Amino acid sequence: MASADTLLHAPSACSGQWSGCPGAFSDGGTAATGLKDTSALFGGYGFSLSTGDRVDRVVLRADFSASGTNGYADIQVSGDGGATYGPPHRVGGNTGEQTYLMDVTGDLAWSPGSLAGPGVAGNTWTPESLSDSRLRVKATCVKVGPGKPSTCRLDYLPVEVTFTPPPPPPCTRSNPMVSVSPPAQNGTSGLTLAYRVTVTNQDSGDCNASLFMLTSTVPAGWNGYFPQDLLAISPASSGSTDLLLTPPGNTTLGDYGFIVTAANLNATLYSGTANATYHVF
Repeated sequence: MASADTLLHAPSACSGQWSGCPGAFSDGGTAATGLKDTSALFGGYGFSLSTGDRVDRVVLRADFSASGTNGYADIQVSGDGGATYGPPHRVGGNTGEQTYLMDVTGDLAWSPGSLAGPGVAGNTWTPESLSDSRLRVKATCVKVGPGKPSTCRLDYLPVEVTFTPPPPPPCTRSNPMVSVSPPAQNGTSGLTLAYRVTVTNQDSGDCNASLFMLTSTVPAGWNGYFPQDLLAISPASSGSTDLLLTPPGNTTLGDYGFIVTAANLNATLYSGTANATYHVF
């Protein structure tokens, strides 16, 4: 099962009626400032999730303060480039900076006509709606209560996204392909000949590397020896070693066939064979 990942990205673009809005791009330092009934739009969060990723949670953080206790900000998110926005999240009433966390996971399903929400079913965050062309955050400075309007300040406005990548495709096993080169050789009784044995792992690319054991079936009394009888091979890759084959000293002239087998020790149902010939003359 795939495990969830979390990314925290800050904005890198802004527009609107606030001053110094790049101050909200990082934590600390200067702040974006706005007056009563003015708004700033933030974007460029730089999320680039894969198409198959499932968005589990979206949380907006606002480090906010105001010049007076009647200064607040209504903060909204959009997943369609600012064409529509979710419900306002009100923060503020503090002159010293405070951090506010707003769970906006369900905000795209909110309907302005529904006080409690949610609205349109299935309208949820997707990798596309989190892209730079779609994700927008709007902050509007508002006055609540009597007194002179306050200046709103946003020091930091990042978005945290928790998502789960799709599970990896299943591993599909196949019999390995085995070849012997050369397929036939000539030699005299008692002479050792080397045959190059190549094994190709034909499992799907989603499988891990496998360990293949090499064995040989040779005529009675013959000696077949692999200096390296275990090959670790990744899918779609090949590995090679030699089979050293020696007939007895009194072998009758003629053609002698033998078999090489490669067995997948990680998936014991799968193996492959190849045939070759030693011609004694």
